[in-house]
Amino acid sequence: MNKLFVIIGSGGLGHKLPLLQGTFGTLEAVVLYLAVLVWAPEQANLWAYGFIILFTVLSLALGGTSEQYFKAKDPHPFVLDEVAGFFCAVIFLPTAYFYIICAFILFRIFDIWKPFPIRRLQDLPAGAGIVADDLLAGFYANICCQTIRYLI
Repeated sequence: MNKLFVIIGSGGLGHKLPLLQGTFGTLEAVVLYLAVLVWAPEQANLWAYGFIILFTVLSLALGGTSEQYFKAKDPHPFVLDEVAGFFCAVIFLPTAYFYIICAFILFRIFDIWKPFPIRRLQDLPAGAGIVADDLLAGFYANICCQTIRYLI
């Protein structure tokens, strides 16, 4: 059963990738978002809310199991948190490709760089520490994208 949770938490077979698992998970989120834009573009923000909630809950539920399985705090193969974070990055943005790419790049930068207080959030226990830093990285990316939006 733990192996099934690991596969779900790694976005399928992401746990088999040697590196860039977080980028792979974020790309999965981009594909999911693009599917929403094809099938329900006028409801993109509603779907984003739903995905933030869904993937946050899944991260909270499966994060501890993933940490035990990989014997690491916030293990790289676990990517459900990246999906939740990416949807924080795109919510309330125009659905143009420019903003999707911008949100992707900025989210990955903040998720890797972890400026204050993102890095501290990883100290929260199990699933909370895994997902909280990505939600804040997504929020930071969204603020930057919103700023770009209003400047151009």
